[in-house]
Amino acid sequence: MFCGDPRTRQEHDMPDSLASLMVNVFNGTRQPLTTDKKLLIRVIDGNQKEQSADFHNGPSVLFQSLPVFDNFGDNYTVIVSSAGYLDAGFTPVHIRKGTVQVLDIMLLPRDSTFNFAGLTW
Repeated sequence: MFCGDPRTRQEHDMPDSLASLMVNVFNGTRQPLTTDKKLLIRVIDGNQKEQSADFHNGPSVLFQSLPVFDNFGDNYTVIVSSAGYLDAGFTPVHIRKGTVQVLDIMLLPRDSTFNFAGLTW
């Protein structure tokens, strides 16, 4: 519970440092996803506040200036979507001030099938 002057409450709730997050998206063959369709990437902090929800090009996207709270708010959730692929996400992605956290995530085609040809197990 917050005790004190309500006008200063926002100052206590604000993060005091920033971090970055690199999201790398791969296809089902473990190769960087190459598609002409845009990637919708949502980045949500541990306080359930959406920090980013936008369409991006390319298999690698850098999110800079993400707030660091030095508590559970640093456990981010990342959700990736693209037309023709199943959605994928990961949580928790723990970020730290002054660092770049890397998340590798795989999108599988919606109409995919298993293919074990050539395996020798």
